[in-house]
Amino acid sequence: MPETEAGEQTVRQDILDVDSIPDATMSVDPQGDTQPDRDTENIYANQLADDEHKERVEKLQSLKQDREQRKEFAVKIYRLICCWLCGIAVLLLLRAWNCGGFYLSDSVLIAIITSTSANVIGLLAIVVLYLFPRRKG
Repeated sequence: MPETEAGEQTVRQDILDVDSIPDATMSVDPQGDTQPDRDTENIYANQLADDEHKERVEKLQSLKQDREQRKEFAVKIYRLICCWLCGIAVLLLLRAWNCGGFYLSDSVLIAIITSTSANVIGLLAIVVLYLFPRRKG
């Protein structure tokens, strides 16, 4: 039996204890104490700062793009409303002067004016609410 115990002791000495292996972020000083590796901490801190900087840059680019799109769509909405008003004015003038035999009954004229008005105003409201959301707080 002593041979087995000696054999077991040899095997036990050959097995590495996982807890005795220092962590990659830890360094051992001459006194045997473990301290965080300052270089690794600096790398992590720099990477975190770089990630935060990239996130801020992306957010600023997104806000800039939103602002440019708001300007662009504000002009487009303005032009659409102007075209709609001109179209309605032309219809009313053609109807009033009976130019070239153009005639619309009152019910058709009312239907055209109300339906196009509702569609354009609805489109305007949807686009404006999307492009210019209310600020929180």
